[in-house]
Amino acid sequence: MNPSRQLKYKAMNESNFDTIEKKNVLGHDELRIFYIIAPLGFQENVYQELLEAKTPRGPLQFELISKEVGGVEISCLLSDIPYAFISLRSATRIIMRLIDQSRVRDLPRLFHKISKFPWNQYLRGDLPIVHVTSRESRLFDSRKIEKAVHDGIQRHYQMNPTKKKYLDTIHHFPKNQIFLRFQNDDLTLSIDLTGDRLDRRKEKLLSGMATIRETLAHNALMLLWDTLSKCFPNSSREYDSKPFLIDPFCGSGTIIIESMLMKFPMKKRLSVHPLKDFENEDQCAMAFFKMPIFEKLITHEEYSKFIDEIIQSHTFSSSAIRGFLAIDSDQKSLENCQNNFIKIHKDYQLHLKKQDTHFACEDSLKNQFIKKELKKIFDGPIKNPIVILTNPPYGERIEGHTLQFQKNALGPHNYVHFLLENLLIGNLEEDNSNPISMVAFILPTFYLTQHKIDSEWTLRHPNFKKTIQTRVVGKKAFSNGGIEVELIIFHVILIEF
Repeated sequence: MNPSRQLKYKAMNESNFDTIEKKNVLGHDELRIFYIIAPLGFQENVYQELLEAKTPRGPLQFELISKEVGGVEISCLLSDIPYAFISLRSATRIIMRLIDQSRVRDLPRLFHKISKFPWNQYLRGDLPIVHVTSRESRLFDSRKIEKAVHDGIQRHYQMNPTKKKYLDTIHHFPKNQIFLRFQNDDLTLSIDLTGDRLDRRKEKLLSGMATIRETLAHNALMLLWDTLSKCFPNSSREYDSKPFLIDPFCGSGTIIIESMLMKFPMKKRLSVHPLKDFENEDQCAMAFFKMPIFEKLITHEEYSKFIDEIIQSHTFSSSAIRGFLAIDSDQKSLENCQNNFIKIHKDYQLHLKKQDTHFACEDSLKNQFIKKELKKIFDGPIKNPIVILTNPPYGERIEGHTLQFQKNALGPHNYVHFLLENLLIGNLEEDNSNPISMVAFILPTFYLTQHKIDSEWTLRHPNFKKTIQTRVVGKKAFSNGGIEVELIIFHVILIEF
């Protein structure tokens, strides 16, 4: 362990377990180490949201320990970490370090260490789900490790009986999860504070068959917005600050909904009452509400009130977008998108105007369709950047779609060109400049690696003296539900000749 880190967080060392327990029983606050797990490659987004996080005392005060592929490690006060959840729409889960890099080479040593840990501060008399990873360590058999951990926790309960009030409510909650990581015989033990993954927002009523995860859609939007600001700095354009979003293959509306809620807390996940809502399949309270250690530091009522104040505050009083156009050729998918939007609009009291929210059941690649829709939406010059972000069909989960990838059908190079040509050239006319500023696709890596995607493409209209140049200005690879995909962002420039 880094010496300065060991000194600063010595309360986490084995020799200080008694001190930790006494402090927590008295309800005192203390510094702890937390690891915020991010979708691979999006740890910078998590860090930026941490910088914007707020607590009742003001901005979240934390110290960055490390920022790496897969997550961000920080230290902050124990009472502040629940408020970090409010701003973290890009993260997957938050775990708290319990034992940090302690030498454990055999099962008896592991049993001894676990049995001496103050589990009554974190558990309610039950046995947690155990997750084990091991690299270059003598302990590697996950079944034997799990048994040693459970035996150690049971021994602790024998020596330190759980309070009756916790045993009486144990059936209200799902099991806690703990994570043991062995690296070169050093053990790092962590406990989950999240429960269900954070991408399970519990916000949408209906979902599609091949949707993108909410956290991934949010991270893709953050990257797109950042790229847009770099390509069109305020000093060099006459746009209003908020973009107008088009999703030509919207499905159940995940991308649209995440764009509307980029600055909002996850109200459905965070506001539920643990004793009332853990048993409800439609709800999922945060796991930290279950832990005795948090009882004297934060109440559910205080937490819910703070969330409501944030939603009603000026900072989060409006959506991050000017408006949207959601298109899908499947009527059922579009209806799901509309119903999800109605629910979200009501739950969060959004300030989107009715004329700025548009749904269309049509083939989005139909010639001039998007152009005609934009003419209906905008009366006069368009003052907002028009951006397209979509997760187009590629046949990995849904069979029979007209645009699905097939080995004998369109190759990936042709498919990307096909999408760009139909979305851009297909919506261009002689007396109208192209209003679309940026286009972004989420496409499977497997297909993209078969052909090189040119960094620049020139698309020429066959009848008009206009050319559209597209330049790749952003790429990000990630996994969406087990499918390796890549986000590709194109900057669109109209050239007349």
